[in-house]
Amino acid sequence: MNVHVSSSAYQFAHGKQPRGHGSWAFYMGPSRVGQPDQEPVWFPYGSYSDARRQAVAYAKANGYAEIRVAS
Repeated sequence: MNVHVSSSAYQFAHGKQPRGHGSWAFYMGPSRVGQPDQEPVWFPYGSYSDARRQAVAYAKANGYAEIRVAS
């Protein structure tokens, strides 16, 4: 199962691609117009690439085909 990772909301809010170290949060599932987002899933302080890898593994284990980087 492939998981699509969208960072467009993050890029819009910050004007750049997500990268570096910090606490990273991801929304599981696609954005739904007019519907509030679920609570994001947080990954502890570390690099974006490590958090992205963990988020993709979490999404696969929980049946999500799309995740979004929280802004």
